[in-house]
Formats: sequence, C-alpha cells, structure tokens
Amino acid sequence: MKNLLWFSVVCMCFLIACRETEKVKTISEAAYYPGERAVDKPADLVHYFDSLCRNAGAKVLVHSPEEGDSLAIWEGIKELDRYARGLRKYYPEKTVKDILRSLAFCQGYEYSHIAHEEKINSGEIFLFRLLEQAARFCPKMDFLADFQTPDGQAGILYYPEWSPNLPLYSFILYRTGEGIQVKTVGETGDVKIEKIYRLEDEKGRTYYLCSNHSDRLFFRQYVYMVTGDDVQLVCHAEDFPACLSEDLDQPRDQRTVYDYASDAIPTSSFKIVFNPRKLCWEYCRRKGEYYHAVKELSAFRLVLDGERSHFMSVKHGE
Repeated sequence: MKNLLWFSVVCMCFLIACRETEKVKTISEAAYYPGERAVDKPADLVHYFDSLCRNAGAKVLVHSPEEGDSLAIWEGIKELDRYARGLRKYYPEKTVKDILRSLAFCQGYEYSHIAHEEKINSGEIFLFRLLEQAARFCPKMDFLADFQTPDGQAGILYYPEWSPNLPLYSFILYRTGEGIQVKTVGETGDVKIEKIYRLEDEKGRTYYLCSNHSDRLFFRQYVYMVTGDDVQLVCHAEDFPACLSEDLDQPRDQRTVYDYASDAIPTSSFKIVFNPRKLCWEYCRRKGEYYHAVKELSAFRLVLDGERSHFMSVKHGE
C-alpha cells in the first residue's frame, strides 16, 4: 500500500513538472517580435487572446484598468473578430488603431520606468500578437500604417516612447498574397522611421528603404528586398558615418580636424539631405531657401545589389 501511495505521489509530481515545462515552452513560443516567426491563424480571436493570457503569460497592460480600459481592449478584439468572421461589413479601423495605441502607450511607460531581463515582457506578447492579427485582416494599408508607399504595398507604423520625442517601436507593413504582414524594424527604443521609399535596381528587383535622416542622433536606414511573398532585410546603417574633415564654420587659419560622429560638430548650418535619384545622403549647408551639398565632405551612398546591398562613403564626383 505504501509503495502504491509513493508511486502515485511520484507520478503526480512528474505530471506537474511536465505541465510547468509545457507552460514555459508555450511562453517561449509566444514571446517573439513580429516578423521572427510565422503568424498564427486562429479561427476565434477572442479565444486566441484569452488563451495567450491564461497559458502564455500575456497581459493586457492599460493605463486605467479601473476606468474600463481593459474592457475597451477586449471589445476591440471582439469587433475585429466579427469582421474576420464576416459579421460586420467594414474593418474597425479606428477601434483597432485606438487599442493598439493604448497598449503601445503603456509599453512606453514600461520601457521608460521598469527594467526587464526578459527578451520581451508580458504586455508586449499581447501587443505584438494583436498587431499581427490586426494586420492579417486589414484590407487597406492606410487603415493601419501611419504612412505608405505610393502604390500602397508597404507602409510604416510607429509608436513613440513615454516621451513623444523618443522612439519605442517601428514596424514595416507589407502586402502579401495572404494579407498584410508586419516586421519589427531595428530594436526597441532605438528606431524612429519617418519615411519609406520604394526602390528598384538595374535587374528590376524591388526594395523598401525605411529611413530617418532628420538628424544624426536618430539617423537609421533599413533596406528590405522583396523576395517572393516576403521582405528580407539586406542591409542597414545605424549611424551617419564618421567623416574626418575641416571645421568649415571657422576661418581657414582656425580650422581643426574633427569627427562628424561626435557631439562637437557645429550642426547649426548643416543638414543631412537624402537624394533618392542618387541614393545618396549628403551634408548640406542652407543658402537662402535651398540646401547645397558641402563638397569638401564625403557623402553616404546606398548600393542596391540583392543580398549584397550595402552602404559606402564616397567623395563628391565619384
């Protein structure tokens, strides 16, 4: 009898351990950034997100749960589910944007004020999976994207951090045969994409340049090549290249050599300008209403060559 009881206890412990292992595995499978894995295709969105909360550690992080913010998130998911099932005629554009913005706002607070050792936190699991499903059923790019390419085949969705001047997330949205897909551009808290360009190389291959060149601090360039029904990151630049030159704002006899990647650069009269025809970024000086390239400084050029695409510094005239 004692042996039987002991065997039962061992079996029970084993089952509990297996369940815990299965739960951890489920959490691990759910904790990834958009674009890292294939998108789930649940038939019931409400059940899907409820399951993420119960089994995968996801949480609905909102600013004022006591004021019904959590309820608004779930109501928005219900409306998206009704559209997916054909129970409502129009995509709930405003509702979807509102609940995504609300969740991202709280993630901005988390990122600013709370340190996380995990790759992504429980709130991001819910936000990222909801963004994937919202894109999956979205009929038009501009229903979700902040701005898009002229042909509507790709766009950018951006969320700021707690401080509106600092970046949190940037996503590229692109159309496929199975709807709109989404991928994370760069890392959390680092990338603020402000423009997207559709480019082609000499072989007719299509690329999307996700760009921010408004200042040196947030200078980021990510180039995605269209490959079949997907887009592939082929190269990126996270800083305007260091460029040794003379201090052109000083008299010639007082000029010194400095590094353009340092904070000591006099930027008051210089601006980074992108020339889409030459695929080139240049330091320009404003003269009247126009900016003119500073010929003494190197330019930064994008070379489109499939998976071997790259950036390079070039001198004017090359």
